[in-house]
Amino acid sequence: MYAVYLQEGWDAEFSTLDRSVQSRILRKIEQMKEKPARKHLKTGLGYFVEKVGQYRIVFVNDEKAQTKYVYFVGSHKSYERWIGMR
Repeated sequence: MYAVYLQEGWDAEFSTLDRSVQSRILRKIEQMKEKPARKHLKTGLGYFVEKVGQYRIVFVNDEKAQTKYVYFVGSHKSYERWIGMR
C-alpha cells in the first residue's frame, strides 16, 4: 500500500472545480494508494499521470518508500500548461 501526500499548491485548480468532479478526483487519489504507478508524464521528467475523465493528477512515485507525491490536479488544458512550465 502506498502513502499519498498532497504537495503545496496541488489544489490551485482543484479548488475551483465542481464538487462532483472533486469527489471523482478524490476517489481516484484514494485508489492510487492501492495501485503502482503506470504512465510516465514525459521521458526524463520523473512525473506520472493518472486520468480522471478530462482531468489529470500529476504525481511523483517513490517505489522504495512506497509513497506518491501529488503536485497537480486539474483539467487537461491546465495540465498541458503545467507541463510546459517544467
